[in-house]
Amino acid sequence: MENKSINYLIIRGALGIGKSTVSKKLANVLDARHISYDELIDVHPYLLDHKEDGYISQKSFFIANNMALDRARKDLEKRRLVIFDGNFYWKSTLDDFVLKMHDLGYSGQIFTLTAPLDVCMGRDAAREKPYGPEAAKAVYKKANSFESGVEVDTTNINEDDVVNYIIKNLKRGQNEASNCFAIKKR
Repeated sequence: MENKSINYLIIRGALGIGKSTVSKKLANVLDARHISYDELIDVHPYLLDHKEDGYISQKSFFIANNMALDRARKDLEKRRLVIFDGNFYWKSTLDDFVLKMHDLGYSGQIFTLTAPLDVCMGRDAAREKPYGPEAAKAVYKKANSFESGVEVDTTNINEDDVVNYIIKNLKRGQNEASNCFAIKKR
């Protein structure tokens, strides 16, 4: 029997958009588990070895999806909400992750954080360890190459307002097929 409540959230978007800050605050407010794709890559730097069109490869993100799922499994089994944050700039790897979760009986919702490029670059520059303008431009272009989930414009609102907006827009009782994008039922 498939669980119809929201089991996981994906917070995606460009570099410097505020994904990690929002995801950590959201996890704290909702008593959820937070899993960062950036942290997965930091712990497993070999994932950076494979490039595709100048980006971390789809293959690397398929591997990262499996790692993220392994980290989340116990929390998901206990029906604890899990929040995943990452750029998710390859649609194929986002679809792969959602399909895996769906096949395991878990429902989720995607929130895509948006802001103009100059805002993302400014936020990146303000970090302790910025990635730099070229990385910000490249990831911005790739992360915005497709739409997915509920878009949240973070340009003129603070992190707490973004968290409150996401909580207000959680669609409890619905699954990915109606919430995020169409999944072909098998």
